[in-house]
Amino acid sequence: MRIKIMALVVVLALCGVLFLYKDVAMDMLGFAAPNANSNINDVDYSIQDSGVINQNNIVTTPSNKADSAPLNNQICDSNNSSNCLVMAKSHIENNQIIQALGLLIQGCEYKNAESCLMLADLYSKDNSIDKSKYIYFGYIEKSCNLDNIDACYKLGVKYYRGDDIVDKNMKKSFDLFKKVCDSGNMEGCNNLAVMYNNGDGGIKKDLKLAKDLFDKACKSGYQPSCDNIKKVFN
Repeated sequence: MRIKIMALVVVLALCGVLFLYKDVAMDMLGFAAPNANSNINDVDYSIQDSGVINQNNIVTTPSNKADSAPLNNQICDSNNSSNCLVMAKSHIENNQIIQALGLLIQGCEYKNAESCLMLADLYSKDNSIDKSKYIYFGYIEKSCNLDNIDACYKLGVKYYRGDDIVDKNMKKSFDLFKKVCDSGNMEGCNNLAVMYNNGDGGIKKDLKLAKDLFDKACKSGYQPSCDNIKKVFN
């Protein structure tokens, strides 16, 4: 039984990789890739993971985490992509990770951005499946491309830090934090302010903009920005 389960995990992982890089394969075979544009509403699912990466408090993830919805015999198909996510969350609550993986792969293929983000988090954090940094990055990038703000936030931190998958890229990090801040996420505004304050990686130093962004986030109740105002400007 354990061998069958492990075989299923491998098959699901291979399906995920093929899905992520299908456009490249189609180009190599001379086929046109399908249009990836989709109007996906922002969602607020994230796995909470606090932390900082420098003295001015760039944090690693947003602080909200949505509750999983109950399983109600929903249909998971291209016309009901959000149902794939609902069913997957219920399976995860019951520690049925293999069933959840299949549903999340379907949901992500149907361009449900939160399904892609949850897949990324599972491949990064869940001990029930083999972790894969490459699959994680592929799914979180796809989620951000589908306008999931939490995914864009995490990518911004990833490019700020750099690691064995992605090189440090301050321009990409800056653009992602700006997108996140423009959406109304105060952690993103704080990180954008840090980059303006430090002049990180060729980003033009602008203390006025930094102070304005710290002030905006602080007035919205984000305490690290309040602390940064005192630290940097007093």
